[in-house]
Amino acid sequence: WLVLERWIKPSMMESCMEVSPSQNPNCFWDTVPMDQWTYCETLKTMGEQQGVGDELLIRRLRTHWNTWVTKSNILTLAEAGITHLRIPIGHWICGGVQPGEPYVGGEFPYLLRLFRWARESNLQVWLDLHTAPKSQNGFDNSGHLGNIGWGLSEKTVFATVDCVGRISKAVALSGYSDVVTGFGVLNEPG
Repeated sequence: WLVLERWIKPSMMESCMEVSPSQNPNCFWDTVPMDQWTYCETLKTMGEQQGVGDELLIRRLRTHWNTWVTKSNILTLAEAGITHLRIPIGHWICGGVQPGEPYVGGEFPYLLRLFRWARESNLQVWLDLHTAPKSQNGFDNSGHLGNIGWGLSEKTVFATVDCVGRISKAVALSGYSDVVTGFGVLNEPG
């Protein structure tokens, strides 16, 4: 939801050669994204070509953030006996976009909304930092499929540590420390 993975919501990264644009008006004609990096990169390029800059990307992401996880989903999970929600987040959520990265932020208000719904449903949240600058594992769930570059410089490691601190502080200041009861500091480093 907050870190795009093609297998979770394939329609976000679908080729117009596989599905008609009348079925999915957001399909891609040329470059078909494989991860959040290429999704952002492709939509930024399309936005530049259309003269709207990052607005196309931001509009699509906001629509996704606003509709993919709903209060009804959270209530259904609580009624089924689920007690904890693991929420993958990207290192860019609190402004941690590194030079050269195509990511955009803006998800934090949607995460806060989820915290509110979790509190109302007596659920606890475990945040999981799923991405790190330059990819910690080379998988699509790191935000960037391909080479692992995260541990090759102190800069990326320090940026990740800083990100963990900023996210922790933001959660504490938001008043949801009773809801966010765990934090995975980095998903599957390679």
